[in-house]
Amino acid sequence: MYLGVSGRLIEKGAGEYAMPTPEFIAYAGEIGYKAVELRSGQVNENTTDNELQAIKKALDDNGVECHFINCRVDQTEATKPILRRHVELATALGCDLVQVRPECIAWLQEMSEFAADFGVRLFSALPGM
Repeated sequence: MYLGVSGRLIEKGAGEYAMPTPEFIAYAGEIGYKAVELRSGQVNENTTDNELQAIKKALDDNGVECHFINCRVDQTEATKPILRRHVELATALGCDLVQVRPECIAWLQEMSEFAADFGVRLFSALPGM
């Protein structure tokens, strides 16, 4: 594991960022980081294939890994497809961790089993993190 920098560094608030995600990744590499954490405003279920390809290219071109991405959704039946998409995104980025909220243990167990089929692990931080 490498020292990483969070997308929070460039977060302006409410999902707005001071620079596009590929530029953030390049910047992280330029200042010596080998990994990034991508916030839910940088990579989410609405991320297009073209955006995903640009992010992956930036990671590869700059020798930076994606430690984890965030999936900040309520844990309900309706949000399972959103988490499934995040697992697909993580896999495409070569990332094996997705951060979720620690809300519903049964939901986390079920979705962890789904993610494991893709080699992805879910983890929770404390509320508000």
